[in-house]
Amino acid sequence: MKHWSRDELKPVARVVCSQSLSKRQRLLRWAYALERHRGRLLRTFRGIEHEPRTQRLRARMRDSPLSVAAEDPVLSSAGLHGDSFGEAVRFFRLSHWQLHALVCACHFGESVAAETIEFRVRRLANRATSLVAAFAFLLAAIAGAMLLSAAMPSHPAWDLAYRQSPHGGPD
Repeated sequence: MKHWSRDELKPVARVVCSQSLSKRQRLLRWAYALERHRGRLLRTFRGIEHEPRTQRLRARMRDSPLSVAAEDPVLSSAGLHGDSFGEAVRFFRLSHWQLHALVCACHFGESVAAETIEFRVRRLANRATSLVAAFAFLLAAIAGAMLLSAAMPSHPAWDLAYRQSPHGGPD
């Protein structure tokens, strides 16, 4: 049996990802695809936010940041099925407004450098991770406060002061 490297297989076979990618991994892979196109000007969508929802979801633009993503074999094998606005929203798990901020002419003009979008996509990927971490920290802080309050013994003087204060308990 002959063993082939990945590079040897590329011309004769499609190398497929066997694992699903997280949102962050998908965004970082898109950024990597854009990085390979540094110096290239990409076309932007004009007035995409004003289109009816059904038209917006079907909108496509040749030589756009979305077409760069659709051409990437890793993203394609992970489930990206085209370069439409709606497919990008679904696959990258972005809101319409998040994607609009990455591909619309109102932010960049008729075209934008691939590295500009790469930077923004990376920032979005890192922000998604930061929000999850912040939420986990908040939940841990709430749980810790609840445990501390349950573990603290009440003191009769504190109870009396609470009941006698104008904002305290019932009279």
